[in-house]
Amino acid sequence: MILITGAGGFVGRNTVFHLTKNKIHVKTLVRKKNQLFKDEHIEQIIWKDIFDRDNNWDELLLNVDIVIHLIAKTHD
Repeated sequence: MILITGAGGFVGRNTVFHLTKNKIHVKTLVRKKNQLFKDEHIEQIIWKDIFDRDNNWDELLLNVDIVIHLIAKTHD
């Protein structure tokens, strides 16, 4: 399984689209509920702040083989 951080952004959405189009199972990490996807190949997780020390990384990375990190600070 592939974990995609920043899946709600422009590059992230397109990455998710191309992977799921090829029936690759992904886990997405997004900040807002309105960024969720509708696809049977996607396990969705919402974290408001990836840098929060209380996040459970062990649980998040369970069964993950690859991480594609696409979080970026934009519109500063």
